[in-house]
Amino acid sequence: MYRIRLGSAWRVHFAHGDAGLQPPDSDRSDIKFDLPARGEILQGLAKSGSFALRRSFNRPSNLNDEQRVWLTFTSLMDGARIVLNGSVLSAKSATESNEVALTSFEVHDQLRPSNELAIEFESCSSLRSDTIILATVSLDIESDIAEKTRRPG
Repeated sequence: MYRIRLGSAWRVHFAHGDAGLQPPDSDRSDIKFDLPARGEILQGLAKSGSFALRRSFNRPSNLNDEQRVWLTFTSLMDGARIVLNGSVLSAKSATESNEVALTSFEVHDQLRPSNELAIEFESCSSLRSDTIILATVSLDIESDIAEKTRRPG
């Protein structure tokens, strides 16, 4: 397995009233950070409302039909809606644990030459500064059939 970490160049976008989450060119999209993302990046900026973590990345070069690409998250805060290139991959509801240890999605066929990943949250009003929103994100490229069968569902 080959892993490409998507740990830097993340941006935060906030909802503006009824306008919803703003596109990447929004005037409030200049808050940049690296993972792990903690609640402290949002404190003082948004007391309530929706927010999204966004990152652009390019399709890995030299992919072939024998390989599978997984988008993998660790310590993703519950309540996240994961969107790749405008298509929703998952919408998770909040649970008592408030954190999902490992979440993976096969995305090989959804990748474009240039991609936009968004992780959307309904509310940030109750976040504490030490809350882990997201620890790691990676593209995991697998070429061995045995590797695919070991992947969590």
